[in-house]
Amino acid sequence: MKYNNLKSGFTLIELMVFFVFISMILAASTPIITKRIKNIPQRVYHGKYICFNSGGGLEQRYYNSTREISRDYGACSFKPPRKAAIFKVELIGGGAGGYEYLRDPWDETSDRTASYNIKSGTQSGSAYAFPDGGQLQQILKGASYRITAYTGRGGNGGDVSRGYTPLSSPYISYFGPIIEAAPEGGEGGEGSGGGTEGSGEQTEPAGLTQEEVNDIISEAYKTITDDKYCAAGADSWCYGVPGPSRTSSYNSMLAAAFGEGNFSLSFGTNSVAYGRGSGGGAGKYVYIDGTINFLDSSLNRVEIDGTKAYLMQLFDSGVVSGSTSSAGSCAGWSSSAPSSGASGPDIDSSGLTGTIYAEDGADVERYGALKVWNTYCVSNTERATGGKGGWLSASAEQISGSYSWYYEDGQDADGLSGGGWPAEFQMSAGITGTASDSIPSVGIITNLNTRFHETGNGGGSAAGVSTYYVPTLGDDCVFGVASGGPPIDDTISAQEIKNLEAGLYTTLSCNNGSLRFTAEGGKYNTGTTIHDYPGFSYVDGSGSFSSLPSSFNSSVSGGESVYVSSDVFTKFLMAELPGFGAGGSGNKMTDKCTKPYGYYKIQLKYGSEVSRELSYDIERDSCNPVETLVRSGASSGAGGAIIITW
Repeated sequence: MKYNNLKSGFTLIELMVFFVFISMILAASTPIITKRIKNIPQRVYHGKYICFNSGGGLEQRYYNSTREISRDYGACSFKPPRKAAIFKVELIGGGAGGYEYLRDPWDETSDRTASYNIKSGTQSGSAYAFPDGGQLQQILKGASYRITAYTGRGGNGGDVSRGYTPLSSPYISYFGPIIEAAPEGGEGGEGSGGGTEGSGEQTEPAGLTQEEVNDIISEAYKTITDDKYCAAGADSWCYGVPGPSRTSSYNSMLAAAFGEGNFSLSFGTNSVAYGRGSGGGAGKYVYIDGTINFLDSSLNRVEIDGTKAYLMQLFDSGVVSGSTSSAGSCAGWSSSAPSSGASGPDIDSSGLTGTIYAEDGADVERYGALKVWNTYCVSNTERATGGKGGWLSASAEQISGSYSWYYEDGQDADGLSGGGWPAEFQMSAGITGTASDSIPSVGIITNLNTRFHETGNGGGSAAGVSTYYVPTLGDDCVFGVASGGPPIDDTISAQEIKNLEAGLYTTLSCNNGSLRFTAEGGKYNTGTTIHDYPGFSYVDGSGSFSSLPSSFNSSVSGGESVYVSSDVFTKFLMAELPGFGAGGSGNKMTDKCTKPYGYYKIQLKYGSEVSRELSYDIERDSCNPVETLVRSGASSGAGGAIIITW
């Protein structure tokens, strides 16, 4: 019976003991579970292998994180380190070579203009040499000039104006009966005014034909218009106006022709009548014609180094224009020209009956004058006066006024007084209606060469860096590192260029050929570039050239390497080379003949007209541009590279 009472499983006490045991285990393991786990170090690359083509063949180098481990020449063979977690593989193709282009340098010449203002002493433009004192005396000696002073104009007389209705614009209307005209040689029609049949008698017409009306109006218009003008003197005009007696006479004339109540007469188209003032006296120009003889105010010859100062003084205080208060003297001198006389004011004479006069123009109050070396003065002797003011007169039947061109114009300025300077100054004075200052200027033309070189363009760099990440690499890698492409010239065919570009690819095959990597090389460029060396860049205006380089060098570089690395060892390596996959440069010219040559001219000018010219050569130096020219051929592109980092 005991055996039969035994059951499978735990008793309650056993279960309680089990839980106590589990609790003790958990309590003991708590420090282990909550303890901080240390950071796992981040994996970094700590080795580098480079296989590159230096132009003389293949070269390989190994580096660890601090230094170069080994290098070898002639072939590339990579032994991957054990325990490397991942490999970074970078491929760069070869660069294309430069383009060789042969053409001799050539020159072209061009002109530039400059000027020297002798009055202000300023110079502008680009010139090989601005004139010195000796050249200025040479080009300007005996040159003529003219200085003018205006005498002022008298003011015009004022005008008088008034609106009026003229006789030249009558409006005549007929509104009586109109009859039809009888046919020529026939009888009048109904109501035509023809006689009774068989009686032989005529009756009064019952109206007028349209032709008769037109004839009467035309004759009346002519009669009225003929009355437009009335008596006037040579210096005045006179117009009839439709006053009361005139209008009554015209109405009687029309009543007799048309019958009372069959017409109307009116006048319109108002006009403005002017009594014109006369013109003020004309102003004139007092002038001095002189010759530049380089004698100062004391009649001493100007020294070479004082030439520019003399010229500035001659046209600033030597001969100056202005005005005086006394004819022929320097009394009351002013540097300002005399003011022109004021014109009389215009007058509106609305409602005028009788005669009204406008105001006269004002006279000129001073004399136009020229002063020489602050001592001698010359001026006009007669000042301009103002013109007479206009007049206008009106009555019931007419209006009249003055004509400006007949009516007492003002007196013109005239006469010449003063001067008296020594004959050595070589000056003469005069007065004329029109004149202007005429002061010569000095123009400069510089002709210089520009030197040109034409060279071939550089080759293109490798297309880019091909980058791959792989977990394993075997020791069976086959390296196909491209060398740089050779230079080419214009004899090579397009197909040959394609073949050269196909050989600029860099390849890598590893792991029994299961891994294949490739990178494209550069492209060839058969174009050329023209380089210019302009002589005008070195002109300094002193008769010499500044900052001339010892040689003029021309070439076009190839494309720069596309590979950039922050690794210090790779940077040092690339500093020794043109850079992985860089393009080769085009051909180079070195020209040691850098001094520009040509000529320059100094010109005496009046406006744009050249009166005199001096010419000087800018000699080419002793350098022979053919013998001293050095040519360098185009260069090959830089070779490619394969870089493995772990």
